[in-house]
Amino acid sequence: MKRPQALDKLLNSPNNELEALVTHAKQLRRLQGLYQKSVSGGLAEHCQIANFSNGQLSLSCQSSAWATRVKMDKPRLLQALRTIDAFSQLSDIQIFTQPSTQYIDNKEVLIKMSMSAESARGIAQMAEAISDPDLKESLQRLAKHKDD
Repeated sequence: MKRPQALDKLLNSPNNELEALVTHAKQLRRLQGLYQKSVSGGLAEHCQIANFSNGQLSLSCQSSAWATRVKMDKPRLLQALRTIDAFSQLSDIQIFTQPSTQYIDNKEVLIKMSMSAESARGIAQMAEAISDPDLKESLQRLAKHKDD
């Protein structure tokens, strides 16, 4: 995998690396459309093509649950994708997890965890034994969140 490069280097490169990058991005977008038409709804929504090179398809899944589902369904997925001309040389699928970074705007969705008084006492005692002032303060704040 290539390492990131400075934008000015790409723009001023004599072999026009930027044009090659744009061409590759367009190719991946076209492959993503073909992929989405050929797989079941959930996989199309939660797993996207990250790269396709030398017969290796890299899929980025939003969670480990979706990555596991792809791994379990990999033989059928390989067979289905190989029927599409653009994927005819597909030899393997590499799967990795890249969680979504969507902002949660509905605070009611967040679940408040509870802490027993015993746990709070244990955390407070641990905080007293810590010499790092920032960590000590954080543990003391945490200990105050016990259930009453």
